[in-house]
Amino acid sequence: GCERFSYYGMQALLVLYMAHQLLLPGHVENVAFFEPFRSVVEGIYGPLSPLALATTTLRTGLHATYDLTSRINATAAVYYHNSNNQGSSGTTSTRAQDGLQFTLGLNYRINNHWAVNANTTYSAQFSSGATGGYSRNHYFAGVTYHY
Repeated sequence: GCERFSYYGMQALLVLYMAHQLLLPGHVENVAFFEPFRSVVEGIYGPLSPLALATTTLRTGLHATYDLTSRINATAAVYYHNSNNQGSSGTTSTRAQDGLQFTLGLNYRINNHWAVNANTTYSAQFSSGATGGYSRNHYFAGVTYHY
């Protein structure tokens, strides 16, 4: 429970530090082994501009599972997502996007191998650009086999 929340919280802080301090032009050149890593990434995806390194993405959330009985458990989760993207082709325009996701689910364990589950997820995206945001609902029902 709490140890996972602390782990993901510290992971998010590390990502923020790297994006806002370490990977900015003028600092990134001093990071050990970054040039070989960058060469591999650029070999796969193409050249990266200095602005591409300054892009920030943060996702954090809380996921809880509660055993209602020995066979039935319920899950609830909430996640927050933030992206700050620099403009492409050397422009200095920025675009921020925030998102929220809420999930509820039930899981019924038939035996040690089989389970039936149902989930619903509500997602909402908010953008600072001219395109605005959107929201959507996802519904899922399925059978799971564990081996």
